[in-house]
Amino acid sequence: MGAAGASTGLYREKLIKRRIASSLDLERLPDGIQVTTTGLLVVHQAPHTAKGFQFLTLEDEFGFINVIVRPSVEAEFRQVIRTGGILTVRGKLQQEGAVTNVKGV
Repeated sequence: MGAAGASTGLYREKLIKRRIASSLDLERLPDGIQVTTTGLLVVHQAPHTAKGFQFLTLEDEFGFINVIVRPSVEAEFRQVIRTGGILTVRGKLQQEGAVTNVKGV
């Protein structure tokens, strides 16, 4: 467990009460539902070929969470995303084979 695991692990009971899903929960939930999740921002990618979409990787005490950020969402939350730290994200769950993403709303 990395530093992110220690950070979110300390608060897991409160996160459960607020219905904030862990990376493990996301793997078990059905495709297409609205979810809220949280984790330490460990990777932020903004490829020029992605038409303004950005890709975040969050980490909690159980693993990684892939987040897809639409250009309009990135514009609204640019400062929060760029400063990093622990982020809470709300979005639509996308299950494609073994890959789980949260598409931020």
